[in-house]
Amino acid sequence: MPQDGSNNYQYPPGTPGIPDTTIESEAYNTFLDDLVLNDLNIPRPLHRGGTGASTADAALVNLKAEKAEQVVTAYLSHLWMPGSFRSAIGATDAPVAGHAFAGICYINEPLVSPLTNANVTVEARDQNDTVVPGKKYIRQKIAGVWSAWAYEDQDVVDLVTTVAPFDAMSYSGMQINGGMEVSQEKGFSSSATSGMHACDGWRIYTNGTVSAPTGSFPTAAFPGFSNCLAAVVFIAQPSMGAGEYCILMQNIEGYRVSRLAWGTANAKPITLSFWSQHTRPGVYTGTIRNGVPNRSYGFTYTHAAADTPQYNTITIPGDQTGTWTVTSGVGMGVIFAVACGSSLTLPAAGVWTAGSYFAAPGQINGVAATSDRFRITGVTVLPGTQAPTAAQSPLIMRPYDQELATCKRYWRAITPEGAGAASSNIAAQFSIRHDGMRAAPTILVPTVITLTNAITQTYTQTSPNGTIAVNTSETGIYNFGNFTPALTGLQPLLFYISVIQLDARL
Repeated sequence: MPQDGSNNYQYPPGTPGIPDTTIESEAYNTFLDDLVLNDLNIPRPLHRGGTGASTADAALVNLKAEKAEQVVTAYLSHLWMPGSFRSAIGATDAPVAGHAFAGICYINEPLVSPLTNANVTVEARDQNDTVVPGKKYIRQKIAGVWSAWAYEDQDVVDLVTTVAPFDAMSYSGMQINGGMEVSQEKGFSSSATSGMHACDGWRIYTNGTVSAPTGSFPTAAFPGFSNCLAAVVFIAQPSMGAGEYCILMQNIEGYRVSRLAWGTANAKPITLSFWSQHTRPGVYTGTIRNGVPNRSYGFTYTHAAADTPQYNTITIPGDQTGTWTVTSGVGMGVIFAVACGSSLTLPAAGVWTAGSYFAAPGQINGVAATSDRFRITGVTVLPGTQAPTAAQSPLIMRPYDQELATCKRYWRAITPEGAGAASSNIAAQFSIRHDGMRAAPTILVPTVITLTNAITQTYTQTSPNGTIAVNTSETGIYNFGNFTPALTGLQPLLFYISVIQLDARL
């Protein structure tokens, strides 16, 4: 018992020695053992010049000191201490996959052992960003819940030479319908199955036993957004086969992405930002692809808490190789993976790779249970490395009227106005304008058409029917058949009741 309650050393029983008296070996050895075993080889108290700890980290806690050069391999599970840190390429949950980082950590709570890490702020500087050297990302953990990484650009904005300022970019989102508020064909709260458009611009694709109908649903969960794209699992698939998947996808027209100069030495980066709210926490991934598709880049993000909205930003370098369409074809594909098998998963994230892939390594199975829900909204694809903050994200979206006009370039339902003529006793031909569509559309007649000769007679289809005679992106000559009673050849006719759907989607 060398130390008392005040951590002051006390002689063990039988010591010290008495002058002019023989020292007994037992008492002497007991004294030495006590020094060696119970004093010199245990943590020395702070007030005696020690640290009161047996490990370096515990000593830093006791001394209220900061730790230098913490090596981080997994950002979410790292035991954080105040001070500097570094992470090599490959660290999980880094702000940008495939990049190394160095930075500093702040602890907003009493520094005690064991560390609780309930309230942490991490600032990470990108060591591989060639456009914005030292680009800084910030992430906070509040009451045990991590936020998404956010890009703070104020201290490096003067270094940005290839990126327009935010106010100039605000209309430049290359995506369409990122806020999921336009749903001309499906309406809201209705669901699409594999291969169908869930709302304007967005499709759901599945392969396997999973059934996850997807649609645009009204929601108040995301600040500033009224709708989200939601995949709702009806039939779960606990395990994905190699070639099986569930993905949400938007193909972006080449004219919208041509400014990036991808496929050339002048390729510019893009920044993808979006809100997520998934039932199953974990690592989610996606890819950016060309239209062929034979070039893919995988990105990752970690959804931290079940059914809790979080904001995500990801910067993706421009691809200097590959073929990238810059006209009216598919210029870029943006894929969000809900679940994906191994054969469609990239070998590595954060690297442009030859081939067509849907996901990056680490993708969670987001369709493993019927309780799973996958929700995104506020999707923007911006040229450059600058992204809106979470608070700015709803402000960058185009107004509904302008978004609707953009979406009608790809799909629209119209009530034609104009005259045509009977081409036979059951068919009529009309010239219909549809200015500004991406390409010559296909036609769908969802319900029967009624015509009138404007004098005495109306004619109604026995079943919906419509075919194309001549078609361009601006106008088309369409044939409609199955009319009764019999038409009179070349008799002038007018549309009376009709809605036709024109589809030029990518």
